[in-house]
Amino acid sequence: MKIFSAKQLGEADAASLKIQSISSWELMERASKKAVEAILPLIHQESAHIHIFCGMGNNGGDGLAIAYHLGKLGYSVQVYKVAFTNKTSKDFDINAKRLQKDAHIKLKSVTEANVKSIKFNTNDVVIDAIFGVGLNRRMPDFVEELVLQINTSDVLCISIDIPSGMFLNQAVPKEANFIQPDVCLTFQLPKLPLFFTETGKYIQNFKILPIGLSQEAIEQIDTDYFFMHKVFIKNIYKKRNRFSHKGTHGHALLVGGQKGMLGSVLLAAKSALRSGVGKLSVMLPSSGQDSLHHFLPEAMALENPSKNFIHFTDTQAYNAVGVGVGIGKSDAALKALKAFLEQVQSPVLIDADALNLIAVNPILLEELPKNSILTPHPGELKRLIGNWKDDFDKLNKIKNFAKEHHCVLVAKEAYTCICDGASFYFNSTGNSGMATAGSGDVLSGIITALLAQNYNSLEAAQLGVYIHGLAGDLALQQESHESMIASDLISFLGKAFKELNY
Repeated sequence: MKIFSAKQLGEADAASLKIQSISSWELMERASKKAVEAILPLIHQESAHIHIFCGMGNNGGDGLAIAYHLGKLGYSVQVYKVAFTNKTSKDFDINAKRLQKDAHIKLKSVTEANVKSIKFNTNDVVIDAIFGVGLNRRMPDFVEELVLQINTSDVLCISIDIPSGMFLNQAVPKEANFIQPDVCLTFQLPKLPLFFTETGKYIQNFKILPIGLSQEAIEQIDTDYFFMHKVFIKNIYKKRNRFSHKGTHGHALLVGGQKGMLGSVLLAAKSALRSGVGKLSVMLPSSGQDSLHHFLPEAMALENPSKNFIHFTDTQAYNAVGVGVGIGKSDAALKALKAFLEQVQSPVLIDADALNLIAVNPILLEELPKNSILTPHPGELKRLIGNWKDDFDKLNKIKNFAKEHHCVLVAKEAYTCICDGASFYFNSTGNSGMATAGSGDVLSGIITALLAQNYNSLEAAQLGVYIHGLAGDLALQQESHESMIASDLISFLGKAFKELNY
């Protein structure tokens, strides 16, 4: 699913109107009816009073249309015209006249003079349709005052298309207020700020509402941003052949662990085997080999002269190598990592301590095989690419890093972002229960297994991240956010892969 800028969304709308021979008002009507369908299940009490705040443009026009349809259904609706300008859009005017004529709902104006008089009761519902995707500067002061009143109230808040005050193409100023909704109902395609830590964390939930924009129009517009959903991933996933054998599905090498941190490589090893790799060898400290044999008899432990740390082993016999989980930052670990990077020829997965060693020894980046996959969490990412001013700057730094070092960067977040130096792919699966020790080790095992099965680096990262999150979502049906542990993710990998077969 594509993610568009404000300009591109306007182009998609205009092209759809032409291709489908409809007016902009008819498209607005289509969108508002879809919004009402999504709003009704959220209103738990029929007696709830609904406050709808409408700006003066097309987002406000959406709000007026929503008010009309809710009013016709018998809901108690109060509509406010947030009068930050005297200019109104054509479709806003059409909907304002219909609202007052057919639904007998009057518009109250909210201005600087009366904004502080707006009051809410606990069971009220607020629908935010003040500013849409076209906003590119800070809202007027009195509108921010209104936004602050909404945010600090106990009402259920629903934003239409994008929370008012957020920008699609640039960061929100640090001191600015914006709507922090319980739900954002966004039309047709997801919007970039929904995935950002700085803005997305203030949106409890979002739902994408298809409004029938022309697929032909959408396909004709190029973008560097994508949202990975099930259909996207199913086009990557390779079903097994009836006549395949263990050699068909590759031989992977996982390198990890140190004394006191063997759990990480054991989790990665088990997740690799649960992700379809034909054979798995593990280079871990010799003190951990008995643990591996008891925990995972299907894996092969390699000889290691070191009792407490990893050691270099020849990589030519393996289809994929994953290195870094739990290796520590010792001189022995650095020496082994350097030897691996100098010798391995095919793409390698780099995670955890290996990333931290690279961050303090950046010369190792010159040894990275082309198309290697790096999977940093936010702290590791910052050590790799440096600080960023905002999330847009962060994406720019990620892209430059991936392009310069010819790698695939997997920035682990609530909506994990994958970048190959050209495009960005945001993941649609996963939940906060996965924010637990060992979750990243499980992901490392999955991606390494997929690399060994002849997925290219970008495909392995995309499929691995999606399956990892999906396993977490399936585990959540049995566990709570608080009780989930990394082993639960491995337990649900089978069901996650099964979902791609249907």
